[in-house]
Amino acid sequence: MNFEEENTAVLQNNTFQDIDAMYLSVEKQRIREAILYTDTEKFLLFTRMIRINSTLKNAIITHKNL
Repeated sequence: MNFEEENTAVLQNNTFQDIDAMYLSVEKQRIREAILYTDTEKFLLFTRMIRINSTLKNAIITHKNL
């Protein structure tokens, strides 16, 4: 390898390390957000599913009565 090829290899390696570091940083942020927002999101999803379930039950009862 000549000097230019070595520098290119080092730059590529540093670039990959930078990309890995950015990915890990974003992943850590996602985990933090998931921990913080999980309860609220789960509650909203749960209440939505309860409303859908009760709507479907009412529709089934209404359909049977027809």
